[in-house]
Amino acid sequence: MQYAGCGEPALPITVTKKTVTDGNGAKQLIHEWAHYRYGVFNEFGFKSDPLYPAYYSIAGNPNTSEILINSCADREFSYSTETGTGSKCELDTSNTTGLPTDDHCQPILTQTNKFESSLMFAHSVESVKHFCGDTRSGGQGSHRHNSKSPNKQNVL
Repeated sequence: MQYAGCGEPALPITVTKKTVTDGNGAKQLIHEWAHYRYGVFNEFGFKSDPLYPAYYSIAGNPNTSEILINSCADREFSYSTETGTGSKCELDTSNTTGLPTDDHCQPILTQTNKFESSLMFAHSVESVKHFCGDTRSGGQGSHRHNSKSPNKQNVL
């Protein structure tokens, strides 16, 4: 559990049998280990969270209706939208606050995505293999960090 500031190690983690045997277990373990060892935070938002929303828009900007997913990815990605019951829906935000107006409608990443970072955003996507800001495989900025997204890694 991550309870301290960025760069501070967290409390111990529990590794279940499912984590190890699941097809995506290695990346999930890396994601949790990064919390534990390096004190980094998630690079995604949460349903019904006004501080770290799953999606948002730029509040007070009448010239844009662009809805942004709270994320850190090295390129554009696709998603569908669903309610908790699996029904299709449309993301909507308040012009005043930029926050979601319907907490039941959530973005769901598609598995056809080809972005490679970040493990702290979407470790369940098959193509993801890097952390944002990781420049070791492809030169400076190849897995750029989205510092504008209101997620825990950026805010805390």
